[in-house]
Amino acid sequence: MRKILYLRLILLTFFLNEPGMSHSDLINCGQFFIEKSVIENTYSTRRPLSAYLKKFEGLLQREINSKEIKHIVDFGAGEGVAAEELAQRTRHNITIITAKMEDKLEEANNFQIFRDRFFEQIENDELIEKFGKFDVVLDYWGVIAYTPAPGKVMVRLQELCHEDCHILVHIHNSDASSLYNSVVKLRSGEEVSLPEWYKSQDGLNIRDYGDVFDITFDPQKKFEPRELELVSSKDYVLVPGFLGWKKKETRLPPVRIFKEK
Repeated sequence: MRKILYLRLILLTFFLNEPGMSHSDLINCGQFFIEKSVIENTYSTRRPLSAYLKKFEGLLQREINSKEIKHIVDFGAGEGVAAEELAQRTRHNITIITAKMEDKLEEANNFQIFRDRFFEQIENDELIEKFGKFDVVLDYWGVIAYTPAPGKVMVRLQELCHEDCHILVHIHNSDASSLYNSVVKLRSGEEVSLPEWYKSQDGLNIRDYGDVFDITFDPQKKFEPRELELVSSKDYVLVPGFLGWKKKETRLPPVRIFKEK
């Protein structure tokens, strides 16, 4: 038993000292393994602007056509292809957050890059220092598709967004969708999909377009979601005993299982 405990301590120390990880921002070991899956993922990291316009239908075009200069945030931009094109074609201010980037994009007056960092590792003040609060957030297999803490991400977004900010989330209502197939086990024992859980949370206004959610915050309410605990993901599954996490091979964002605390 003592040898097993000692081995667990050695392995846990190794995982938590992985280069590039911020200890204070790690939510739990599940956070670490989901971040590993992002780094290992090779799924559509060079999506052009045309792909965004197609997936987000007229919603993104509506924001692009605005005469008011907006702060648009690509919430998991991969190689930043779409965001760079958007910055070049419009007067809007563009921010991208990307946990892995192989291409060497250059910043511009209206274009900033948070490179090789996770949203959870970036302070709010840093995110809004250059262009101010967010007007539009695009999540095309981004933070919301990976995070082990969906409620906490939305709480931070309410702090970072203007009151009329639109959060456009690619749900992709099909068997191939990690977000649509992620599950929340409610306190009642019922299971609902993660998108349905978002819909049930007081303080969020969600327009459901099938493959896309257009989310805004209720300006009269502070968003206070029910707390979730990550039980497993498709990449790293929680199993009893030892460290509790076993890898499964996948190249898609992780299908996650949560339970309400």
